[in-house]
Amino acid sequence: MYHTPAVSKAFLRSIGVRVARKKSSGSANRKRRWRLFLANPRCYWCEIMVSFENSTLDHVLPKSRGGDNSRENLVLCCPTCNNLKGSSTWIKDCQGVVTVLD
Repeated sequence: MYHTPAVSKAFLRSIGVRVARKKSSGSANRKRRWRLFLANPRCYWCEIMVSFENSTLDHVLPKSRGGDNSRENLVLCCPTCNNLKGSSTWIKDCQGVVTVLD
């Protein structure tokens, strides 16, 4: 019987073959959201109090614009602000004033 040798996913990606990535269960996002919630249970953008169940993670610099999932780029926010922001870029200065860049 012929046996095909195992090929690493990294090798397949290096030669241009698309390899499906395993989707996370969401527990990592839940842990990040919990840490941010414990630190400050307010929406980063509008500063209203949010419950843990009604909070979302938002990328300050959206992933579609080159942002990543780093701790510095993720903030806790309310669903309303997250939906309003979408893929635009907002900046909050040291006095709490939010500016929409695009």
